[in-house]
Amino acid sequence: MADSDRVAILLDGEYVKKVLGKTLKRFPTPDDIMVEVNRILQDHNLDGAKLYRIFYYTADPLSGIANHPLDGSSINFTTHTCLL
Repeated sequence: MADSDRVAILLDGEYVKKVLGKTLKRFPTPDDIMVEVNRILQDHNLDGAKLYRIFYYTADPLSGIANHPLDGSSINFTTHTCLL
């Protein structure tokens, strides 16, 4: 099997807890999370792909001030919301 036939899913734990918790009205269980993983795997762009690995990570929200890597401007992460 070629590497291009495999997919890794990265789950932001805090986002999963917030979104699934709100939908389920309780703390999500591993089974709840696997239901979501299987929903993701149903995407037509992943047809024929095999699940390689699920990465579940969590971290404190980013805070502090940093310089924007492209324009050098200052970003205050305690007040700034960034959507990719």
